[in-house]
Amino acid sequence: MNYSAVQQMMLVAIVFIICSCHITSAMIISTLRDKHPENVSDVSVMEEILTGNKIDEMLPMEETFNNHHLGNNIKMIEGDIMLTKQQEEIWNETFDYAKTFLNRNNSMRRNKRQAYHADNFFWQNGVVPYRFESGLSQHARYITKKSMEIWERNTCITFVPTNNKKDTLVFVPGSSCSSYVGHMSRWKKQPVTIGYNCEHIHTISHEIGHALGFLHTHTRIDRDRYIWVKFNNIQNGLSSNFMRSVQQNNYNYGLPYDYGSVMHYSKKAFTSNSDLTIIPRLPLYEDTMGSGTGPTFIDLLMMNTHYKCLDRCKNRIKCTNNGYQHPRDCHRCLCPSGYGGKYCEKRADSPGCGANLHATYEWQKLNAQMGNYRRFNDEMSYCYWWIQASEHDVIEVEVTSLSGTCSEGCIYGGLELKADNDKRLTGYRFCCKRSNGKVVKGNGPILPVVLFNRKDHTKAQIRYRLKKNR
Repeated sequence: MNYSAVQQMMLVAIVFIICSCHITSAMIISTLRDKHPENVSDVSVMEEILTGNKIDEMLPMEETFNNHHLGNNIKMIEGDIMLTKQQEEIWNETFDYAKTFLNRNNSMRRNKRQAYHADNFFWQNGVVPYRFESGLSQHARYITKKSMEIWERNTCITFVPTNNKKDTLVFVPGSSCSSYVGHMSRWKKQPVTIGYNCEHIHTISHEIGHALGFLHTHTRIDRDRYIWVKFNNIQNGLSSNFMRSVQQNNYNYGLPYDYGSVMHYSKKAFTSNSDLTIIPRLPLYEDTMGSGTGPTFIDLLMMNTHYKCLDRCKNRIKCTNNGYQHPRDCHRCLCPSGYGGKYCEKRADSPGCGANLHATYEWQKLNAQMGNYRRFNDEMSYCYWWIQASEHDVIEVEVTSLSGTCSEGCIYGGLELKADNDKRLTGYRFCCKRSNGKVVKGNGPILPVVLFNRKDHTKAQIRYRLKKNR
């Protein structure tokens, strides 16, 4: 969206007010409710925006939604917040009301969380009725179903197709990728917009994650321990998508920061000048951010926790290697990437490739490849290896050669080395020749190696050994 100079000034001012005023959203909403009793639903939408329950998009917005889908009275602010005419009037009044507090030299808290936790924004019992709007391409419908299947297969969330016109998640065509956050229970339909460039599993999974209640990983309250955000490199009007939460109660459920989360932006997201907008404090995670493999183990665990799926199994079983009981099949475990078996006790299956390797003090080589130059797949394929050692050994791995499609977030394929002690986390990902020579160290007894591909041919050569000293 192209903003006039006045519009850009207002956008900057709104962000400044949100960050710099010591007023609560309740104070603003209370005044608006008193002044606009006839517009209860519109004031409620303003409340959702002020408390962090806002729309988000995966790609920059080039234009507003087509009037065919949302009507002539729709207004977009901050690039991705949809407002009706009445909502726009209330928003402007909210802006004026908040502005009067600027001279008090206090700060307003934004209630922005990894997972939006207000009770009325959950889908009841994890059941999500959905439908496709006419005009949405068959490929977009196919990819959307595949994305829903990933969330559904690994959580207690259930997506139910319906022709109902009320209280339904509606996937609509448009020029961008966007979604509201959480369940808009007062609305007849809740749109998720799927633009042409959004027809990828990782992108639509991201938007569905929003619709289920997730906000961005890179806006977590603890994000400054893991990343630097370079606001000077972000496109005008889109900085709000990178604002850090300042409220302690941000519902991360005690789960660690995952650079590979499907809800994490890539290193150049919304860049205005081709420079990085997000820099990981651990440089080896640079191409893990913006991952193209869909929801990660941590994403799925957080969703299962968010919707209390983990309470569904009455009889408990013991899972190994940080796995946990599957809410849809209580007799087996959901396992971190690279781990498999009923209880996560063995290497994940990858027919035709992968092996268990044993590290020694001498360098050994692993040559791995997968993919097809003539085929582009919608879903990733995976191969898994385990480099094994004793529990007290340190395993050293060097990337000696990489070839394939180089991309931000390695969205078409690459190599992953899971060297962190917490194997639940996405590992270091590499897919560009500039990563040749990178060295990774991890503790035994297992360092999983993952090769993944959905486009062209991915090749990787590594060498590995034991280090004599930690």
